[in-house]
Amino acid sequence: MREQTVFGEDVDELLDLMANHRSLDPHQPEPGIVTFTIDMPNGRRSLLRAIMRAEAELLLVDAAPPDDELLDRTHDQRAFDAWLLVMRE
Repeated sequence: MREQTVFGEDVDELLDLMANHRSLDPHQPEPGIVTFTIDMPNGRRSLLRAIMRAEAELLLVDAAPPDDELLDRTHDQRAFDAWLLVMRE
């Protein structure tokens, strides 16, 4: 049986990180915008790697959008979209 992965990272490790990591620091810099910081334990960077791979895929789409559609995503928007891609997988 093949091991399940999300953007190249082991699903079980990602689920463990998200379920057992409690240092989430939300911040609202302005109305309608919320940012947060998560400190990952040393050696447990699989979530970060998965998000970076998802963001790389989004960069490729932004560089050559389908149907010549202009995609004007900021870095922060792309980073959040990458987070959503990882969570949906």
